[in-house]
Amino acid sequence: MTNSSCSGFIRSTGFGCSQTAWPHDAATGMSTFDPVLGEFDSNYELIVANPNDADGPWQAQRLQLVIQTLADPSGPDNPNGFPNPQRSLLTITDNLAPTFSMGPGVRQRQDFKYCFGEVTMNFSTSDGSNFYNPEAKVTGQFTGSNFLNQNADYWVDGDFFGTPKNASNEASAGQVSLTLPEGTYIITPTVQTGNPPSTTQFVKTTVDKLGCGQRRGVGKIAVSVDKLPQCAPASGQIDINGTVNTAGNIIVSRIYYTVNGGPEIDICSSDCGDDPTYTEPVSVVNGNNTITVFATSASNIEPPAFATDQIEFGTPQCDVACDIDGDSDIDKLDLKAISRARGTFDVKFDINGDGTINPADVKACIPLCTLPRCATQ
Repeated sequence: MTNSSCSGFIRSTGFGCSQTAWPHDAATGMSTFDPVLGEFDSNYELIVANPNDADGPWQAQRLQLVIQTLADPSGPDNPNGFPNPQRSLLTITDNLAPTFSMGPGVRQRQDFKYCFGEVTMNFSTSDGSNFYNPEAKVTGQFTGSNFLNQNADYWVDGDFFGTPKNASNEASAGQVSLTLPEGTYIITPTVQTGNPPSTTQFVKTTVDKLGCGQRRGVGKIAVSVDKLPQCAPASGQIDINGTVNTAGNIIVSRIYYTVNGGPEIDICSSDCGDDPTYTEPVSVVNGNNTITVFATSASNIEPPAFATDQIEFGTPQCDVACDIDGDSDIDKLDLKAISRARGTFDVKFDINGDGTINPADVKACIPLCTLPRCATQ
């Protein structure tokens, strides 16, 4: 993966870009992922210049990500065993990006923080005709409270490519994977056929309310599931809500869900209509729970569309002991309250249950903080 940030000079004409790449594994050439933080992290610097060294407003509003996928060296896309990557471009335009007054020697810092989900788009032809180089153009936006419970407002557009890549291995089914931040999207799928190639557009697909860390599998049917809270209530039951969007004259014949890959449980077993909505109570188990909602149509030859989300029940992260002020989050205010209680005998502050209130109780709560670095909301 590479990324770049481009800034527009607001007061007059001017434009600048800074490019960098996430840390990568030298052996594979692929980006590395920090499993502890659950994130990719990258830094870049942009040098800006104003006429005659005068102060001027600058705004870093746009973040561009180049997402490169290396195909299997032994696969049909790489008959000679050499990497043959598919490159996709994603642009995020932040409507809330601050404007800085920049002059000689002035330095400013601006952070971009987005949580991504994954959409897998399936391509197929009902008559069995072959195609290659499937492409998914995407536009969308997000407005509201984001994964950090902070106000966010941004536009997204991108161009993603998938397999089969070349005419030499054309097929009647293909796939494109899209890495997208939280938001609602319209995907326009196209494929190429013949030689010289001609382009055919499929019916547009709507991906509604893609949440932080969610996975979706879409085609002529797209399932959405409303973002779940981190923790299930004490009853161990949570309501899941969502919609099933269809393209063309598709009638949804079945909607069902699984928990942690277990038995299929019907939400609607027949004649569910076009673009149906659903609400269903789901029982979860102790630990981490992955809930997957599927939708199918008797007239659709593609794999079932799906959407996933996760929720915890009975885990230490869901323990409310550290939420001292009872505001449904754990932050610095709670840690300070525990620290001020050192030397007292109030069992409320004895987090680790060792009979004393000391710095160990504060340390026990730090991993449970709602936001990074125990920031307050």
